[in-house]
Formats: sequence, C-alpha cells, structure tokens
Amino acid sequence: SFLFALLLLLAGGVCARVPLKPQAHQVKIPENVKDDRGPPGIQLAARQQLLEYGTQQGMEILKARVQSLHVPNAKKAFNLPLVGKFVLELSNLRILTFSVPSEAARTSIENGGFEFRVTEVEAQLGFDWHWEKLGMQGSGQGELDLLGGDINYRFRALAQPESGQPHIIVDAADSSFNEVELVIHSYSADWLYQAVLSLFNGQIRKAVQSGIQSALQKDVPDGVNKVLSTLPTHLEIKGLPFNVGFEYSLFTLTYVLLQGYGEIASEARSKPAQPADHPALVHMQQCPFDVTPLPLSPQQVGAESHMLSIYLHHSVANCMLWGLYNAGSLQIVVQDGTVPKLHLTTDLLAMLIPELPKKFPHQQLRIEVAATKEPLINFSSDKGIELQAVYQTEIYVQNATLHDPLITRLLANVTIEADMSWESTIITAVNAKHTVQEAIMAVPAPQWDMTVAWFIQNYAGLYPLRQLVTSFVHTPVSSMLDLTDTESQTYEGWYSLAAEVEVTGLPTQ
Repeated sequence: SFLFALLLLLAGGVCARVPLKPQAHQVKIPENVKDDRGPPGIQLAARQQLLEYGTQQGMEILKARVQSLHVPNAKKAFNLPLVGKFVLELSNLRILTFSVPSEAARTSIENGGFEFRVTEVEAQLGFDWHWEKLGMQGSGQGELDLLGGDINYRFRALAQPESGQPHIIVDAADSSFNEVELVIHSYSADWLYQAVLSLFNGQIRKAVQSGIQSALQKDVPDGVNKVLSTLPTHLEIKGLPFNVGFEYSLFTLTYVLLQGYGEIASEARSKPAQPADHPALVHMQQCPFDVTPLPLSPQQVGAESHMLSIYLHHSVANCMLWGLYNAGSLQIVVQDGTVPKLHLTTDLLAMLIPELPKKFPHQQLRIEVAATKEPLINFSSDKGIELQAVYQTEIYVQNATLHDPLITRLLANVTIEADMSWESTIITAVNAKHTVQEAIMAVPAPQWDMTVAWFIQNYAGLYPLRQLVTSFVHTPVSSMLDLTDTESQTYEGWYSLAAEVEVTGLPTQ
C-alpha cells in the first residue's frame, strides 16, 4: 500500500498506466499482455527493507486482532484412574499477550508473489477453571503459555478487474505452536493439571490457532486492502479539462518495481492566453514528449540502501505543464486584495516604472500574467532541475474614467536552475530576460530582469518538494505515511528520490 501511495503523491496530476513489460532476465511476461509504448516515465523500486517494515505493520494488525480474539468456553467429562469421574470447565478464556518479534520475521520476494515467515511467536492465555465431582467442587485461575510458534504466509498483490486498484490475495496461511507451559493456581493434585492440559491440547489450542488463521486470512489482508482502496484509479482535476487515470501492477524481482506511463489527453485552447470569458476552442491531443530509458541497471537500482526509490522522467512533469498550458490555466490576474495585506498601487512599482506613480499617483493596478508557450523542465546530472518559462506581463491602471489604460506589455524569458529535495529547495541560478513590447512610458527592462531574478532567488526556495506535495496532492492515503532520511539525485532526463518510509496511520481494525 505504501508503495502505490508514494507513486501517487509524486505523479500528482499525471496519468500513470503501468505496463507489464520487464526485461528478459526479470519476470515472464503474461502471454496476453503486449506493450510497445517505450520506456515508462515513472518507476518506483521498493526494496527488502520496505518489505520488512511493511511486514511489521501487518503484524501490528495481527496482534490487535488476536488480542481481541474470543475463545469459547470448554467443558469436558473425565474418568481418571484413582480419581474417578468429574467434569471440568474452563471459562473466561482471554489472550493476555501475543508477541511477534520483528527480528524473527522475514518476507521474501517469490516469482509472482511474496512469502512471509515468522518464528518464535508467543501467546499467553488467562482462564478460570471449575470442577465438580459428586457434590464436591473447586475453582481457581491459571495461565497458559504457547511457545515456539511459527507463522507461514504466502500472498500476491493483484489489480482488481473492476477498479484497477491493487489488492492483496492470500494464497496460503498456517500457524502452529511447538511448546505449552501451564500454570494452575491450586493446591489440587496433578490430576487437575493433566485434565486442564488435555483440554488445552484439544479444543482450546484449535480455537486459538483458528483465530490466528482467521486473522491471517481475513483481518490482515482486509486492513492492508483498506489502505489500498484509498488509491484512486481516476482523478478529475477541478478547473482543468483533463482527467487522470492510474493503473497498478507489481514486478517481483530482488526488489519490487512499479512502472507507469505519463500520458495526458487534454482539451487544448487555440490561444491559451485569451481572457477566461472567451469561449475555448478545444480538441483532444496526446502528450508530445518522449521518455528515455532510466540510466541505471537493475543491479544499481537494487543496490541502493533506502527502503524506497522513486524515479521520475522529466517528460511526466512536462506532460502536466503542457496540459495546464493548453487548458489555459497558466495565467493569473493580480490586483488590489489578491494578496492579503498587499495594496497594489502605482506607488509600489516606482522602481520598475519610475514615471508611473507621477502620472497616475496612488491609483490601483491590475497585473495580468500568462504563459505564451508551455514551460519546460529538464533533469540533468550537471544542472539538476532546470525550468524554462516564457510569459507575458500586462500592467493596467484601474481607472474607469480612462478605460483602464494599458501601461506596458513585457515578454519575459526566464530560466531557473535548482536542486530540489524532499525537505529543501536551493536555487542555484536564475536568468531573466525581459523585452518591452508595448509601453506608454519608459520601462527599464534591465531593472525588471534584476528584480524578477532576485525575487525567485529569495522566495522560490521556500517551497521544497514536501510542501508542494502537501499543498497540491490530496488523497486519503497521504496522511498514512511519511518519508524520512531522503536523498535526491538527478540523472540525464531523470529525477530520483530515495527515502525511508514511516507509516503513521495504518488501520488496525
């Protein structure tokens, strides 16, 4: 569940269609699956450490279920030598403790599925006992320790045909205990001990093992599937005329690999920068970006020490920007009141347009900014993350008497280089070039260049990847996990984020 959730967080508004096309030395391709779309733009590798951690979370579900297990009362008539006939009843049976040591648990990746095994499982039961014999009777309490337990568990993760969401299927589950230690608080003879032990070795041990079996077969997969069911296979982005779809699949290697394709079919405006009240001429287009292969071998991917690595090709980010641009969504109007506590008047732009506050003193402004072509993101080993954007800025004085005169129209070409990680963003270089296309007074373009570069250098770094994901990606599963000890790296065309995973809200019911 954590793996798929993380893919969703990074993919955001991008369609991820997962192929079943591993390399020849990996997993056999199902005969009915064909995929000739080229390399996937999203790859996620989950290693043994993450499987072990996920195993521990699954055991928390198991422990919670077993400790709430109802064990039925047991009653049996005995006829023992020298003692004769008597009836023994055990009641108020309850699980006091259930211990599954994480260091004794191991999950291995098998071809087509997973195998989990844990040893040294221990359980302690408390109970009340009562016997009756020819009008005589006795009562007391006791404890039973079940020791040396083994749990074996085999399961697969498959996509549900109806929803496409991943789903845990249990192939086999069994448990057993090798040792029993019994304590009876009584002055009675050894016959009572033997009778109680006989009942435990029969009905009650079966009831306990049946309860564990039921938890393994139902409660553990149900808890995990509850998380998996929160992963959307389809999203509609509010205000944007394109939809997002997700399909999930697993590769089973020495690590688990999830692969996805980034595709967007968006409704494209003929003129993205036209006013919002003009009707849009739309037509469906496919994302025009190619994916280059991940420049890492399977051995290199498997050798990374973190639990999880997410690899994102810049074509995926460019698909999203391309869709936003063609939807006419990369534009904004800023006026007085748009930014809290900021009064947008002619006085504010005195340094950028010196004549403006003199000719139009203390008057409100309206600034319209719109991309004139789709922005481009490039990942490279030498520059990190590079963003190129071309946009147009129009500044109006809001004066109804003068019909809101246009003061200037500038065309900006901005290039930003940055190192972005989960916890921080460092702007390493900014180049801004403005060209005055139209103006009714002197507009010093170099001053605009320096101001925009300074603003980006000082404020863009306030938005690390974690904050962007928290602000713009909202899914139920995102509150259930966190990434820690992260490391990021860029390759030619690819961005890599490696991390440890911490589950913060896995369901236990």
